[in-house]
Amino acid sequence: MLQRDAAAAVAWQDRLVLVIGPAGTGKTTMLRAAVSDLRVQGRDMYGVSPTAKAARTLERETGMRCDTVAKLVHEWGQPDRAPDDEWRLPRGTTLIVDEASMLGTPSLHRLTELATANDWRLALIGDPRQLQAVGRGGMFAELCNTGRTIELERIHRFEQPWEAHASLLLRQGDPRALDLYEQHGRIRAGTLDEHLDHFADQWLTRHADGETTAIMASTNQQVDLINDRVQSARHDHEQLDPACPVSIGAGESAYVGDIVATRRNRRHLITTSGERVRNRDLWTVAETHDNGDLTVAPLGGHGQITLPADYVRDHVRLGYAATEMGTQSDTVTAGLELASRATTCRNLYVAMTRGRQDNTVCVITETHDISEARDILDAVLTIDRADVPATTQRRILATQDHHIHPRCQIPEWFDTLRADTVQHLDQARDNYRDEQRRAKNLDRQITDAQRQLQAVEHYARPFTDAVTTAEKTLTSAKDHRHLLAERLATAKRRDRRVLKPALTIAEHDIQTATITRDQAVTDAKPAQNLTARATSGLRDLRDEQSRQQMYGQWRANPETIGILQDRVDALDTWRQWANGHQLTPDRTKEMNARLFVANDTIPEYLALRTALFQDPTTAAIVRRVDPGIERSPGPEMSID
Repeated sequence: MLQRDAAAAVAWQDRLVLVIGPAGTGKTTMLRAAVSDLRVQGRDMYGVSPTAKAARTLERETGMRCDTVAKLVHEWGQPDRAPDDEWRLPRGTTLIVDEASMLGTPSLHRLTELATANDWRLALIGDPRQLQAVGRGGMFAELCNTGRTIELERIHRFEQPWEAHASLLLRQGDPRALDLYEQHGRIRAGTLDEHLDHFADQWLTRHADGETTAIMASTNQQVDLINDRVQSARHDHEQLDPACPVSIGAGESAYVGDIVATRRNRRHLITTSGERVRNRDLWTVAETHDNGDLTVAPLGGHGQITLPADYVRDHVRLGYAATEMGTQSDTVTAGLELASRATTCRNLYVAMTRGRQDNTVCVITETHDISEARDILDAVLTIDRADVPATTQRRILATQDHHIHPRCQIPEWFDTLRADTVQHLDQARDNYRDEQRRAKNLDRQITDAQRQLQAVEHYARPFTDAVTTAEKTLTSAKDHRHLLAERLATAKRRDRRVLKPALTIAEHDIQTATITRDQAVTDAKPAQNLTARATSGLRDLRDEQSRQQMYGQWRANPETIGILQDRVDALDTWRQWANGHQLTPDRTKEMNARLFVANDTIPEYLALRTALFQDPTTAAIVRRVDPGIERSPGPEMSID
């Protein structure tokens, strides 16, 4: 359906309008037309979104008043007062909910109650294939599955026509999308460190060209690594002022010129142009202050604001990269995604649809073989961690056999095994964060120590030069005296009368030069001690950094986190399988593969896999992955 048809539906009379807009179909353009039509009709409208960032974008692009869903619900939920005038919407108001797929079930339920009680129309706009709410969600998808929907079909965002087709295939989890991205060079294979360097280079290049870039990853730890690498690259290119850094959240530091993100809404913090400080807004650091305050200017906007130190320490982070959730409403010149086994199909779809000119996925691999990257991405397409509402579950179950027959008994040690695995996963994550924090602190200390050494060397240079000059003067005086003594030894009587006084003067010059040299050495001693201490301190820090790099990877290997997360997912999937739930073949294969990786070290996993092979239907699926279950020795364990 075209944008004008969807805009007409939003501006019509239906009490509930559901508009599905895949990424790049021009939802904002459609809403701009709908708002214009409502204004022509003299009808009221109000826009809300799950995030303050999306609400501001909607307000800026359409010109209608907008706020967050949370604020509207909060105003109507006060027991001691009525809502303030801005949120007391007249009857018949069209309430437009953008990014409805990100709306949690409790919030959508409350909006529905308010719309019914106040006779508002409700227009839900979103894409059920994109990322959902952090908490309980999925109701927008359920409404779309069971209600009458209007779906935007034409992709407008991408400059390359093939990319529109690829994005729709990716939205469906179709592997043919990966074929297209690979054919056009949009898939990169490499190590994490190589990808971090690539992200930094791309950011520097595109920023210099005045282009916008969205760098995305699926975990906060990966985002932190990207932010740190881009900031370091900007330091290397002298784009940041190293003087007076300010400490911000999670142990990071911000310098003048840095890009930072605010991570908490603060309605009382207003820029000089009248904009509120919102979660995930991006800013350029204009000035740092000794008391920890930070003066920032909106990225691509006007005005500025000085953020107080307590807010800066708790709610400001570097803003060069973000999770896919943080960029879902963005459109930029180019998108870069860091993909790993933690990435889901929805993550990948959102990330690969942000850029108009370019969208590239960088897959963490051990080699540069694209086939290895494709294997990981093929697995990503099968992973969907979207929440399924109870109503959806009931509808699905109603079409299935009402009698779920357990396949096998869950062993008594199963819950203990899962709890231990989760504990190890939490500990691995804590260790990884501690190591990253320790590494960043060491980097910061080394940078400070280098600056201190440079300052001390600058301070000591006049004293060192004075000692060098005095040494040269003393050496010259001694050479001159030695020459006169040699000439005097062979001189005739007439010449001796001239040379003897000259030798006496030379002796005096040596005494004077010696006194001057000794005084210069004495004067230089404190500066030399300062230099020695600064040099020793820097050397100690570098030694500690070497030890940290050597042992930190052993103490907190990021691959361990992925392995343990895979084990937890496999255990949860196995429990569902044992209880009789139907699993897709791909999910069954993934579970078996993850149990297979674990059973060399923990015999309980071998027992779980043995149960899979004892079920004929499941065995037919998993044997295609691993025909030789008997190969793994270990203590004999079984499931009755």
